[in-house]
Amino acid sequence: MSSSLEVAQRARTHDISRISYHLEDLESFGDIVTKAAAAAFPNSRRSRYRNVYALLLSWEDDQLGVISEVQELDDVLSQTYHYQVEQWRIPNTNSHNMLAFRLMEFLRSYASTASSATASGNGVTELIAACGFETWAPGVGEHSFSRSLIEELKYLSRGPPFSVALLHNKVLSRIKYWKPRYTLASASERRKTPFYTQLANELNRRSIELSPVSQQEVASGPETSPQAAADSPGQSSGSEDVDMLDSEPSQSSLAEVWPDPRFMSPKVLISVALEDDQRLRPDDWNEWLRLIPALTKYVHIQGVYKSDSTVILGLVPVAIWNLLPEHSAISFVCFVKSENMLDIPLTRPATLSKTELDIKAEEVAHEVQKHASTSRTPRYPETLEKLESAAQSCVADSPSSSSLPSPPSSPPLSIKEEENRQQREEDGGEQSGEETDSSGSSPSA
Repeated sequence: MSSSLEVAQRARTHDISRISYHLEDLESFGDIVTKAAAAAFPNSRRSRYRNVYALLLSWEDDQLGVISEVQELDDVLSQTYHYQVEQWRIPNTNSHNMLAFRLMEFLRSYASTASSATASGNGVTELIAACGFETWAPGVGEHSFSRSLIEELKYLSRGPPFSVALLHNKVLSRIKYWKPRYTLASASERRKTPFYTQLANELNRRSIELSPVSQQEVASGPETSPQAAADSPGQSSGSEDVDMLDSEPSQSSLAEVWPDPRFMSPKVLISVALEDDQRLRPDDWNEWLRLIPALTKYVHIQGVYKSDSTVILGLVPVAIWNLLPEHSAISFVCFVKSENMLDIPLTRPATLSKTELDIKAEEVAHEVQKHASTSRTPRYPETLEKLESAAQSCVADSPSSSSLPSPPSSPPLSIKEEENRQQREEDGGEQSGEETDSSGSSPSA
C-alpha cells in the first residue's frame, strides 16, 4: 500500500503531461474567469426557488453522536431558510439497497423536475464533502465539517442569495483559519480541507443558489405540486435558468472573499500556460489590464515567465476556482494565505541592468589606471584605496561579479608596489638634483 502511494507521489512530482496544453492568449483566460465569477457570485435579489426540499441522512447505529449536529442543521434549514426538511436513518442491515431505495423515493416525490432537467442537460449537481476519499473527517465537535457548515449557513442567511461554490469557499475559510491548540488527546481531531466538485452542469456553467425562501411561498407550497411549482412564474428551472444568469457578479457576494488584502480567506494559486510568446513586457502590462478588466477584478497576477510559451502565476478566490472549467492549460498549485512574500512588483527591475553596471565599472577602472600612470600624485596610496573601495561597492551592487568588465591589459599596481615605485622615483630625483648643483658650482671653486 505504501509503495503504491510513493509511486503515485513521484508521478505527481514529475508529471509533465500538461506542458503541451495552452490557452490562446490572455483575453481567452479573462473570458473564462469572468464567466466563473458570474456563476460563483450570482446577482440575484431573491430566491430562485419557490420550494426547497432537504433530506438529511445519518446512521441508525450512531456511536459518534452525529445526530446532535444533524438536528442543529435541520433547525437552521427549516427555521432560518424555511426549507422542507426530512431526516432518515440508514439501517445497519442491507444498508446499500435501503439507502438507494430511499433516495429514489425522495427524488420521485420532490425532485422529478430536477431529474428530468438533468437528463436534458439543464441541471446542476454539486457536492461539498468533509474531506477527500483518501483520508478521514473529524468527529462531532468544534473541528467537524458540519459545525463549520452550520455556522456559515447562519451567517450567509442574512445576505443576498449565494452560490454553493461560495458556501464551500466560506466553509474552507473557517476551517483553514482555525488556530489549533493540539494536545496528545486531541491530535486526531485536526481539521481537514473540505472538498468541492461538480457532478453535473450545463453548457453555461452555474452554481446552485441558496437563500431563505419567502414564508408566503412556503405557505402556498403544500397546495401546489412540485411539477406545478416548477411551471409557475415564481420557479425557474431548465433553460429558463440560463436566461436568468447575469453577466455581472454580485458585488455584495464578491465582497465576502474579494478583494481581501488581509487574506481573511484563503486563495488559490494557479498557473496558466498561454500560446507562444505573449510579449508581456512591463511597458505593455497596463494596456493588457485595461483591455482585460477581469485580470484586475478577479485575479492577482504574481508572476509572468517566458518558457516554450508564456506562463502566468495568479491568485483567484476559491469560489471562482471552483467554477473554472476543466482545462489542461490551467493548473492548481496550492492554497495560499498571502501575496508573493518577496514583494517584487512586475514593473520594477530587481537589479541594475548590465549596461549601467558595465559603465560604472569602466569609469572606476579608468580612474584607477589614470592615477597609476601619473608620476607625481600626492598621497597616492590613500587615493587608490578610495578608488578600490568604490570598485568593490560597484561589485556589491550587482548580483554577481561576473557582470564586471575584464580588467585592463596593464592592471594598476598594488598599494605596496606603488609605494616602492614612488620611493625609487624620489630617490632618483634627489640624486639628479645633487649632480646639477655640483656641475653648477664648479666654475667658482
